[in-house]
Amino acid sequence: AADATTAEDKMETDGEASKAATENAPPAVPLGKLPVNDGDVRAATTAALTSAATKARMLAAGEERKMRTLVALLVQAQLRKLEIKLRQLEDLESLVEKERQSIETQRQQLIQERQLLNAKRLQGEQALQNGTFLEFKAKHTMGNTAPLMGGLAANPLGASRP
Repeated sequence: AADATTAEDKMETDGEASKAATENAPPAVPLGKLPVNDGDVRAATTAALTSAATKARMLAAGEERKMRTLVALLVQAQLRKLEIKLRQLEDLESLVEKERQSIETQRQQLIQERQLLNAKRLQGEQALQNGTFLEFKAKHTMGNTAPLMGGLAANPLGASRP
C-alpha cells in the first residue's frame, strides 16, 4: 500500500508541476503572428545566402571540371588528327622522293641514250664523208637496213645539220 500511495503522490506532483509550467509559460501565439527579431532575420538571411553561395560555388566547380575534361578530350582528338595527317604527309613525301629518284634515273638514261645516238649519228656522217657508209650500216643495223638507209643519210635524228 505504501507503493501505491507513492505512485499516486508522484502523479499528483507531476500533474501539479505540469500545471505550474503551463501557468508560467508565455501565452501561445498563432503561427502567422510570431514576433520577429531583426537580428534573427538577418542571421537567417545570411545563413540562406551563405548556403546558396556555397552550393553555387560547388556547382560552378563541377561545371568547370566538366569543361576542363571536355577541352582535354578535344585537344587529344585534335592531336590524334594531326598525328594522322603528319603520317600521311610523311608517306606522301617518301612517295615523292621515290618518284623524284625514278625520274632522275630516267633522265640519266635519256641523256646516255641521246649521247649514244649523237655519237652514232656523227659516226654515220663521218662514214658518209669517208665513203665507208655501207660498212657502218652493216655493223650498226644487224640486218635491219631499212631505217638507216633514208633516215641516217638524210637526217638521222630529225635534227638539222650544222
